[in-house]
Amino acid sequence: MGLDSCDFFHGLLAVIIVTLWLTYIIYLRMSRNVLITGGAGFIGSHVVRLLVNKYPDYRIINLDALTYAGNLENLADIEKAPNYVFSKTNILDIDALKQVFETYQVSDVIHLAAESH
Repeated sequence: MGLDSCDFFHGLLAVIIVTLWLTYIIYLRMSRNVLITGGAGFIGSHVVRLLVNKYPDYRIINLDALTYAGNLENLADIEKAPNYVFSKTNILDIDALKQVFETYQVSDVIHLAAESH
């Protein structure tokens, strides 16, 4: 099974998102609590894994509603990492979202959650 243009596009998009975010973080140079919405999806899980492994001093909070597009099996290899947290939360639930922000003192957000199709 070869790489199709859709897989290539998703991979390229993930690299662009991470590059922009990392440029911002390098500029700030401080410990962070990074919330990633849609972190169990195709692109999100790659971003989460990269950040968990590359930045052990950052807490990575993976927030996902786990609809048909999300799958935690994508992240089985990092689920016990000390800097990784998963929260099953729908971003449309404002009270639950506020609770996550308060609990983890979120400093940065990478918004990858979307079901626009």
